[in-house]
Amino acid sequence: MRILIALIIIQGYFFSPLIKADSHDGLLRCAQINIPDERLKCFDLLVEQHKKKVTHHSQSSSEDSFGLPRKKASDVTTLTSNIVGPFKGWVKGKIIQLKNGQRWRVTSRTRGYIKLDSPVATISEGLFGSFNMKVTGFSPKAKVKRIK
Repeated sequence: MRILIALIIIQGYFFSPLIKADSHDGLLRCAQINIPDERLKCFDLLVEQHKKKVTHHSQSSSEDSFGLPRKKASDVTTLTSNIVGPFKGWVKGKIIQLKNGQRWRVTSRTRGYIKLDSPVATISEGLFGSFNMKVTGFSPKAKVKRIK
C-alpha cells in the first residue's frame, strides 16, 4: 500500500509539471525517470500533448484558405460571395473586394463593361492552380488571383 501511495505521489510530481512545461524540459524530465513503465508513460503523455497542440493550430476553415497558395488539397472547389459596391466590368489589375472579406485581382485581359450593384460572384478553380471569376448577369469570366 505504501509503495502504491509513493508511486501516485511520484507520478503526480512528474506528470503535472509536464502539462505546463515546454517540450524540451518535458523530454529531459522523462529521460531522468528510471522505472521503464513510468518513463514510457511520461513520453506517451508528451506525444499526446504535442498532438493536441498541432491539431489545434492546424484547424482552419477551408473557405478561409480558398485561393491562397496550397499546402494540401482543399475540399472547396468553388466560392460564391457578393461583390462589395458597384461592379463595372473587367479591367486587368482591378481589385475586387468580396463581402466575405477576400480581395481578388483581375489578371486576365478580359474586357467588358456592365454596371451592376453588389452582384454575386462565383470563383472556381481553373487549370494549373489558377482561378476564374464569373459574375451573375455578366457573360465573360476573368482569371483572378487572391491577394487577401
